[in-house]
Amino acid sequence: SKIGIGTRHPGDLLHLSASGDYKIIFDRAGEETYDLSHGNSGLYFRNHTSNRAIAGVDQNHDFVVVDNSGNTYATFDGSTGNLGLGTTTPQSRLHIYDSDGDARIKIESNTDNAYLVIDSNQDGDAGEESGIILQDNGSSKWEVFKTSGNNFSIHDYTRGASSFMIKDNGNMSLMHNGGNVGVGTDNAPQRLTVEGNISASGNVGIGNGND
Repeated sequence: SKIGIGTRHPGDLLHLSASGDYKIIFDRAGEETYDLSHGNSGLYFRNHTSNRAIAGVDQNHDFVVVDNSGNTYATFDGSTGNLGLGTTTPQSRLHIYDSDGDARIKIESNTDNAYLVIDSNQDGDAGEESGIILQDNGSSKWEVFKTSGNNFSIHDYTRGASSFMIKDNGNMSLMHNGGNVGVGTDNAPQRLTVEGNISASGNVGIGNGND
């Protein structure tokens, strides 16, 4: 049999229906009272004692978690599958935002190593890169990444070229497409400027690179 509250035609074992907001209250002696509230903003699990929402599903099918001040601090976007921490409009699979402090991610292990693994090329095709892009107010400035050729590179978006690269064969190169290198100085007027002595155990070649 089915029980209907507010309806004469229950669609399941228990069917609640109302034209306005309604709640189911969970009360235990000596503990805080909670309720499940259904209104025009969605379905929310609430602290009935303080009249504050804890978590729920809004009318956009987003699942939200609310802090003690009533602010949403976690949003699972039902239309995009994105998760936002500190933002209600996540722009990527994980979007962390802090409006008044540092936004940080901490990876910690109690007894073993801790890693951040960024893995591309899962489909087995060539051409994928993996890395970290550093931005300033939404504008990309630097990228530390594995190239599609499996080289390690630090890319300068301002110059549009790599500043440092280690090829997968072990060879290293600096300042692609122009730029000077300074050793012991941050003011290098020549392609290579060394502030101090230079020591070499082998031959030093000076020329056009073909000698």
